[in-house]
Amino acid sequence: MVSSAVTHVLTRDRDSKFTAAFQRTLKNTGVKTALTLRQAPNSNAFAERFVLTIKFKCLNEMILFREASLRRAISESQSTTTSSVHTRESGTS
Repeated sequence: MVSSAVTHVLTRDRDSKFTAAFQRTLKNTGVKTALTLRQAPNSNAFAERFVLTIKFKCLNEMILFREASLRRAISESQSTTTSSVHTRESGTS
């Protein structure tokens, strides 16, 4: 059981892929669910942007053979994005 000192919340849309069995598993492990608004894909903008970024930066430019290569590509993409954000914020090129 998850410690009561930490609350875990899964923000999700209303897609049918989230079955009753999945919802029960979340509830049994102490994870709370926050549903996005109906027909509002921008309600979970961070997740939507992450998916689009992975599609365009990784999947269109790379050939991935296993899950490990996908995870490595995502990790490298995130570190590149983070460093470019810090560079823009500091005003250096």
